[in-house]
Amino acid sequence: NLHTMKNTFSFHRFGLLLRHYTMSDFKRHLRGPIGLYFGLLVIYLMVYYEPSTKGLRGGMTEFELTNMATGITLLVAFCSFFVYMASCFAGLHTRQKRTAFLILPATTMEKYLSCTLFAFLNWFVALNLAVVCADLTRLALFPLMGHGFESILPSFYSAPFDYVNLVLAATE
Repeated sequence: NLHTMKNTFSFHRFGLLLRHYTMSDFKRHLRGPIGLYFGLLVIYLMVYYEPSTKGLRGGMTEFELTNMATGITLLVAFCSFFVYMASCFAGLHTRQKRTAFLILPATTMEKYLSCTLFAFLNWFVALNLAVVCADLTRLALFPLMGHGFESILPSFYSAPFDYVNLVLAATE
């Protein structure tokens, strides 16, 4: 039985490992979206505060301001992806947790793939949740201070497709 476990990939064991990651160290998994939310909210406050209270200056349009906020959001998304992947095994900081992880009945490849998939899914959900909540908070706060600006969500979700279209147009 041990010989077949070393040579085959089992989706059942893979699913059990994903469930293990979900249940273990739950507080650490909640800190990611909260940290991303507050980080993005501070960035949005810095980007939109002056244009909201004093108006747009220097010939900048609302479209350019939204694109700037979207670019900064994408940079935060890119950096946070690496943070999530690097913290994949951060929950194994004690000897007891490392030992428990090593004796899980799964192959090494299953352990690493499940951890990587869990970190990616956790990042994706946390990022989307943080972007939507931070933008909705900004949309609620800024009309109280002066001029409110449109949501960055359409720009944020269309940016990857716009980039692909630019690359495809450049290769033709």
